[in-house]
Amino acid sequence: MKRKNKKTLSAGKVSYKPDLKYKEVWYSILLGAVVVGIAMERIWRINKKNNNISDLKQIANHHDISMYKAKEELIILGKKDAPEFTMKFKEAYPELNEKLIQIQPNLVNTEIAFCAYLKLNFTTKEIARFIGVTPRAVQIRKNRLRKKLNIPSDEDIYLWMDGL
Repeated sequence: MKRKNKKTLSAGKVSYKPDLKYKEVWYSILLGAVVVGIAMERIWRINKKNNNISDLKQIANHHDISMYKAKEELIILGKKDAPEFTMKFKEAYPELNEKLIQIQPNLVNTEIAFCAYLKLNFTTKEIARFIGVTPRAVQIRKNRLRKKLNIPSDEDIYLWMDGL
């Protein structure tokens, strides 16, 4: 006996074979949800970068040219992986540096520099290119830093840095 949902009776056993059409619909819905999620995450990143640009414009509009120039100089030094990058970052963001040291007194300069890259919202690929490692190595450093600073895995590390 066959029905629309293809139930079959054989020797007292009932087996259910779903229509292939419905399976394809569910796979399409699932794929659509994944695509929407990825698109939303990319839009969020773009908005975050646009917010940084608007932050820089606000700084310039408020005649705080020294902070604007300091941040601009940090970005240039960060892109070159210059040795004075960490020192300049500590000067530009002394309160962030103090908070990081309060959370984890054993942070070394390379980890503070890595936090600086995150604070300046450089992407994983950008950081990898600047410091001469693979993007995977940057991901590993992010995870180690998460552990060291007790950052929950479900919290965005960039947002956490901005919140300090």
